[in-house]
Amino acid sequence: MLERISLTAFLCLGLALSGCASTDSCCGDSCTDTCSPSAEAAAPSRLDGLEAEMAGVAQKRAWSGQYLNGGTCVNAWVCGTDLYLESRRGSESEIVAVDAKDGTYKWVASLGANPTREAPRAGDRFVVFLTANDGGMIVLDRNTGARPYSMRASLGVATAAPAVSSDTTVYVTGLASNQVVAVSPADANVGWRFRAGSPLVAGPVTTPRLPRRLVIAGCADGTVFAVPAAGWNESGPTNASWSRKLLGAVNEDPCVAEYTDGARKGVMVIVPASDNGLHGLEATSGTVRWSVRRESPFAGEPFACNGRVFARCSDRMVVADIATGKEPWSASDANAAPKGFELATKAFASDANRAYLGAGDNTVMRVDGRSGAVMATKTLSSFCCVIPGGDSNLLIGVTKDGHVVAMR
Repeated sequence: MLERISLTAFLCLGLALSGCASTDSCCGDSCTDTCSPSAEAAAPSRLDGLEAEMAGVAQKRAWSGQYLNGGTCVNAWVCGTDLYLESRRGSESEIVAVDAKDGTYKWVASLGANPTREAPRAGDRFVVFLTANDGGMIVLDRNTGARPYSMRASLGVATAAPAVSSDTTVYVTGLASNQVVAVSPADANVGWRFRAGSPLVAGPVTTPRLPRRLVIAGCADGTVFAVPAAGWNESGPTNASWSRKLLGAVNEDPCVAEYTDGARKGVMVIVPASDNGLHGLEATSGTVRWSVRRESPFAGEPFACNGRVFARCSDRMVVADIATGKEPWSASDANAAPKGFELATKAFASDANRAYLGAGDNTVMRVDGRSGAVMATKTLSSFCCVIPGGDSNLLIGVTKDGHVVAMR
């Protein structure tokens, strides 16, 4: 079983080895109080209580720990296998990165006086944070938290969507210009632009290399398109790699998911639309492989995990196989009351044996992976948020003071 990992203990160990000589450490003048044995002795009982609460619905502990050395957790996200905690300490914000697979502390980085304004989207090399009030962009090395460029670049493109990245470039959508814009990660200098034929309302998202990465966005007229993820200082695309028009507006960011169908492997772009459809598009060509339809429009970003995608239409949750669009659980009739799993509003984790779904504020249900039957329900009131576990496929709860519990 993995041991609990305390960021406070991690910092204290480093300070002990250096004799607490540095005045630039996180502990500062309060090192003695923060690192006191009584403070550390209290942590296990708090975690025990949090773990016991989550065990009311979850099946097996994966890891837990306390990751904030002071400050208040105001946001938490999982991108791939990285957990990011945004902490506010006085007038300053910082990001703590944790490996979501095993709870290993990775790094901490300062954002300065301005908090985040969009959820981060981590790429292979970078994770990009857009900051509020100053139109700023902070690019961090995903593995180390180092800032390979300047602390903060002024993003000269008005955008209401998260930024995505390749190994060399950051991609954003222009709020007023209806453009996908490639910018330099070093100084946000604008490179190429690609104009859409209709207002951009979804994306950008990026695909894995196919063999070349694509940037995908959606429009108010139902058009979904992909352009090559060319470097910001390269010649930009003049035409889309592919374009597909659905029968209704794209309602939310698509999700990109790899799938296996027999011997065939591929990548699907899953798009929720106002035509009452959830659509699976082949990422290489934009071909619509399947559509799942209901009596009302789909809204909210789909969540894909272990071969299944979860998406919400106006009144119920829909679950589909990523490769085929087939529904693994028997859905209710259109005019019938929703079944238990259909009452969920979000999904956190899933595999062949179980899924964790959310309904309301921090209410979690464990659902049988084969039938969709609800096996247990619990409101996790001690946590400020419960979030999807991303590629780690865990149920993760976070408290305001930085305690995190992850269960399988």
